Amino acid sequence: MVNWIFDDKIRTDMSFAQHLDDTYDFYDRTALPEFASIRETINL
Repeated sequence: MVNWIFDDKIRTDMSFAQHLDDTYDFYDRTALPEFASIRETINL
């Protein structure tokens, strides 16, 4: 059984992070394509 840090789920939030956003929470919620590769790399 593999435990991923980021679940494979549909993300719809297209906004950028705000200055008080937690980095993990932002990466987990964002649907911006440039952050999908970050989640994939962390989940390796």
